[in-house]
Amino acid sequence: YEKLRKEDVTNFLKAKNGITEDEVCSKIIFGKCFCGKAALSQKAGFSSCKNKSFRVYCIPILFAEKTLGVLRVDMPEDQSPTELETSFLTSVVSIVAGIIVRKQAEEAILQSHQRLEDTLGELKETSRQRNIHQERLRVLGVMASGIAHDFSNVLTPILGFTDLLLSKPNIVSDKEKFNRYLKLMKASVEDAINVVA
Repeated sequence: YEKLRKEDVTNFLKAKNGITEDEVCSKIIFGKCFCGKAALSQKAGFSSCKNKSFRVYCIPILFAEKTLGVLRVDMPEDQSPTELETSFLTSVVSIVAGIIVRKQAEEAILQSHQRLEDTLGELKETSRQRNIHQERLRVLGVMASGIAHDFSNVLTPILGFTDLLLSKPNIVSDKEKFNRYLKLMKASVEDAINVVA
């Protein structure tokens, strides 16, 4: 009895005979009502209802030793289920158990499918973000390479004219040539400033 909790009994089926669930089941603590006892004991039972003109026949719906619910049939007070009726109801309960288990399996598959879809969506988004990041890094690398190339091109005349002046100090005495070299070096420095600005 202790291993079965109320939430384990997932389905409650009954054939109505002028009685509502509010009148009986919801007002009695689970396991104390006749249907709850049948669910906990996992055995069919037959009992009279107090102050009612009918009897209750409860058959637990079982699958793999687990109670899935209870089939409740209200019968006239002076009638007991026949062997044929009991056999029929046992077959119905077996079919209902199969339907419940199949439905639970379908729901589990749907939930699993949804989790897979969510995970796939997250993976796609992560992959997309990674591709965007890689593309940005590639573009940044191309841009940095271009800037470095442009900067190198701008520094080459400065280096060349500096080497020329160092190797031929007599150029300093030729003011016109010396000024022209300095102006070219200044223009290269200004170009370098524009490259990095």
